[in-house]
Amino acid sequence: MARPPHANSDATRAKILKAATHLFASQGDGKTSVRQVAREAGVAQATVHHYYESKEGLYDACFQAMIVDLAQLIQGLRDHLEDVSPLAHRVRGAVRTAYRFAGEHRPSVRLMNRQILEAGAGAHGTRQDLLFSFIHAATPALLTDSRLNRTELNIALYGLTCLLVRICVAEAQELARIIPGVARQDLEDHLGDLAVRMLGCD
Repeated sequence: MARPPHANSDATRAKILKAATHLFASQGDGKTSVRQVAREAGVAQATVHHYYESKEGLYDACFQAMIVDLAQLIQGLRDHLEDVSPLAHRVRGAVRTAYRFAGEHRPSVRLMNRQILEAGAGAHGTRQDLLFSFIHAATPALLTDSRLNRTELNIALYGLTCLLVRICVAEAQELARIIPGVARQDLEDHLGDLAVRMLGCD
């Protein structure tokens, strides 16, 4: 079967985007150059400019890809929380989904975390809109079975989101120093139990 004519360009674009996301997430926009991205992706600098006209355009493409990842995650979390099973079971399932998703999309999660720290909560409203819409959509699904009121649930959901993001972007060495000997599965279970207590469904 003949290879689609755009196959190579799609693969190259994806490789550049992956390299750029990694560099932007690990060292920030200001310390990342197009030359570094090209080296990381294993392509010529001119190739990066061919697909993304500027570093700003490349960063924006990384950010938009991150938004797509977040939207997919948030839909999965809403599916869990709006299920008909007992609330504690739903919460543990949502935490499991978030933890595993973040592990598979770690560069995007790290980029989000860095962007929040460097630019503040007011920048890039799309990300904030996604987070706030999730919290406000999830709260009614929790209210019936939680011992918390709406305000307490909003606070707990926001705090839990920040906690999960921070743990998911932590390096293995950092986690080993804070919680030595805890395996990934054990940490996932501990986070699920913590979420159950934070959201008032224990």
